Amino acid sequence: MVVKKTIKPEVKVVPEKVEENKPKWSDEKLKELEEASGETTVKQTKYVVPILKFNGNKGIFSLLTQKKDGTLDAKEIGETIEGTILKIRRVFTSFEKVQGGDISFFTNEHNSFRDTITLFERKKGVARAKIVDGNQKIDKIRENYPALRLKQQLYFLYKGEIVKLGVKGKSLSQLFEFYKEFSANEHMYQFSTRITNHSEENEGGLKYFVMDFTRGNESDPEIVAPAIKGVADALALQDKSFQDMPAEDFQRDDPQFQKPAEDIPIIEEDSSTIAESTDKPEPKEDEIKVEDIPF
Repeated sequence: MVVKKTIKPEVKVVPEKVEENKPKWSDEKLKELEEASGETTVKQTKYVVPILKFNGNKGIFSLLTQKKDGTLDAKEIGETIEGTILKIRRVFTSFEKVQGGDISFFTNEHNSFRDTITLFERKKGVARAKIVDGNQKIDKIRENYPALRLKQQLYFLYKGEIVKLGVKGKSLSQLFEFYKEFSANEHMYQFSTRITNHSEENEGGLKYFVMDFTRGNESDPEIVAPAIKGVADALALQDKSFQDMPAEDFQRDDPQFQKPAEDIPIIEEDSSTIAESTDKPEPKEDEIKVEDIPF
């Protein structure tokens, strides 16, 4: 007869220490054990901040804040905002009308065209997005999905709070022009950025609004420097969590995706050039949904 022996791990019993002498978890120890524990494969870290949203039909900015129940509280804040750009990120999105339902495509948020990214597909009426392409740079992914368009995400210090503003279409063209105003020895975070807007009309007489970006006063390094570091660290944790999550177990909310109209301006970015189509209006804004919160 074979007797099965269960091997139990040895656990040393130590007297409970007085609270003030209880050892604390150091950052070094937490980092050392993070992957060994397997926690990174089941726990997803998201950096959630309020969203600044520009309505291209009205020329008005709104601040969207997520409430405890997951819904969004939207408050109009006017035609002009001013703050400091802390971090620039990007996503690519597209929308297709097909027989049987609409389909949206979107990448994870990332830093550069050099990054290896993942493309997701989400069909109308289906809660879960699925991976359709991944572990490639955007130029390779766009060979199969040429409709993908760039949207830049600005992490922005606004009235002492870190928020995020998505810039796309004709407004993105204005933003690239703003970038050119800074010399090699200047940095955008050294100054505040004032964002206003102006109206234009397309060939059909449709009026729309476009964001304008201008340099403001010098910023306070004692406030801006730690804010930049905090955003960078939080996004680094988010990116690592995204990379560690197994594909078969990965479930996430839709990123800050707005359904574009067919005549959305085409703004493309690669390693050396920026191509722009003819001036056309921003797409109409969809109803605010929880899924619009970026990851």
